[in-house]
Amino acid sequence: MKANVLMKCTLFLVLAGLLQSVRAQLPAAEYQPGTAILTGDIKNFNPDQNLDIRCAAPNLIMMRTDPIFIQPDSSGHFRQSVVLKYTTQVRVKIGKDYLYLLMSPDNQEYHLSIEANEKGSKMPIHISGPYAEINNSFNFKLKRLAVNMFVPTTCDLTPDQYKEKCLQDLNKINTENNNLPDISPEAKKLMELTNAFECLDNLCSCKYAIIYSRMQKDSLQRMEAFGLYKDFRLPDNYFDFLKEIPLNDSDALLCYNFSSAIPFPGYYDTYVDEDEYNKYILANAPMSQEEKEMIKDFIAKKYTTDNYPKVNEVMAISMKYQYIYQKKREKDLAELKKQLPLLTGEEHPMIMELADIRFARFLFMDFKPLTPEYEAYYKQSLTNPLCIALLNDANDSMKPKKKTQPKAGFILRENPDCAADQVLNAIIEKNKGKIQLIDMWATWCGGCRQTIKEYEPLKKDFPNVAFVYLTNETSPLELWKTLIPDIAGEHYRLGAEQWGYLWNRFKLQGVPYYLIIDEKGEIKDQFIYTNKKEVQKKLSELVNR
Repeated sequence: MKANVLMKCTLFLVLAGLLQSVRAQLPAAEYQPGTAILTGDIKNFNPDQNLDIRCAAPNLIMMRTDPIFIQPDSSGHFRQSVVLKYTTQVRVKIGKDYLYLLMSPDNQEYHLSIEANEKGSKMPIHISGPYAEINNSFNFKLKRLAVNMFVPTTCDLTPDQYKEKCLQDLNKINTENNNLPDISPEAKKLMELTNAFECLDNLCSCKYAIIYSRMQKDSLQRMEAFGLYKDFRLPDNYFDFLKEIPLNDSDALLCYNFSSAIPFPGYYDTYVDEDEYNKYILANAPMSQEEKEMIKDFIAKKYTTDNYPKVNEVMAISMKYQYIYQKKREKDLAELKKQLPLLTGEEHPMIMELADIRFARFLFMDFKPLTPEYEAYYKQSLTNPLCIALLNDANDSMKPKKKTQPKAGFILRENPDCAADQVLNAIIEKNKGKIQLIDMWATWCGGCRQTIKEYEPLKKDFPNVAFVYLTNETSPLELWKTLIPDIAGEHYRLGAEQWGYLWNRFKLQGVPYYLIIDEKGEIKDQFIYTNKKEVQKKLSELVNR
């Protein structure tokens, strides 16, 4: 009893000091579509160095935009337009370093002076242009909260102890930052908000932080560890800290990581059934008996191995009936909207409308516009001008465009008529005598589509290399047909047995996955992901040998 009272008192004191707000006048995040200009000069630039440069803005509906890949000229100079809908932070990756630049869509220039080194990390950088003091202080003077996901000792904590530690860490770093001299209130406020959302991410990831900690500590396989915690529950009052997290501060929209703080339905549930999706479609979808038996078998055996032999068949069934689960998501959204006023202490919080438009992500993932029913729903539920404008923009981008010709080099292939264990040989044989880059991907995999765009310039650099794209039946047929004409290369949509053979042969845990094949048809390299310059190097070594 005394321990519980002491913990509650400690948490109250921590919560009371969470946001030691400073007076600050940051720019308003108002809908103002336009561009910002990112420029840079790299001292000691070596064109042969694998210095990866890219930038991305947050997206309040889809979470983030596709990254822009930046190629400096031979002198180390670059200039890149960045499309923005409102003033916010843009994440810029330079080598191994990340910067977060507050930028406005008013066509002004933000300049980076970079001193390169061989490691491509911890490089001296100076930021000039609008918000220069905020951006330099945010990136180089103020402290940012760390992620707790992979700390080996986390599994020894109870959920309440984990929560207390997260909140204490936040209070400590805010105190340290606010005591730093010669830093503007605006920079401090922006970091204070950013750290609050990092803390929120840690707090909402309690179960997974404990699971991954257990994996490290006891050298467990992923699914074995998940099985140990399948009945894991958070205390009923676990989310009482939300009243102190600035989810309804309009300045939060300026933070790059605020997008990750917008909740999906079920985000604040104290119990998460990892099998809920499959159980729901099993009970409600018009499955065949064979499909039902496969889903039941997967649920029964999934926690015994990381390599369930028919995982691709299960994924195909799950994707086939995802429209059934959408009905449950709608009910869960209604429940979340009931929760939010109680959890945040505000009658109509800003975060409620943001959760509303975030829900549209499920609808836009298939690149289709809102149905008339959803249009009517959003017309009634939204009042925030930014939310309304962003949703309208996203919806317009999903509407059918005038059909254009497929990209030059686009080829739709029939699946090889062969046994599953011969499928790779049959695909390679089509281009034997050429170097080939084989990309195993899926339409639902955002990272896959992002990397396809990243690697696109390689096709000009290596016109005699064959680019081959393999997916399977988890990629919905109509969506696949919509996406691939914009991807030059050869395309296969393999059946379950042929894909399953590849999955097991290469012991895949997911996609994307890549193979480099030489002129003799032999596998010379295989990898999960590496940046474009590294792939360029791999291909050059084969081409020039």
